[in-house]
Amino acid sequence: CSELLYIFIQNALFTSEKLDSKTLKKIVNKSYNTILTAINKLISMEIPITIEAEGNKKLYKLDIDEF
Repeated sequence: CSELLYIFIQNALFTSEKLDSKTLKKIVNKSYNTILTAINKLISMEIPITIEAEGNKKLYKLDIDEF
């Protein structure tokens, strides 16, 4: 969970791109279910992660201004 939060923070600070689960899976080398569970845990901890749909995939981004 903390590893994923670190990735979200770095992403928010240095790029405006959103991350999809495939990219996150490649970065942290975890399963899709593990990533989804971690994202849901971060959201339940009131970490401001935005989720957008683009076709069949979901895009995730930390809202750094709300963090």
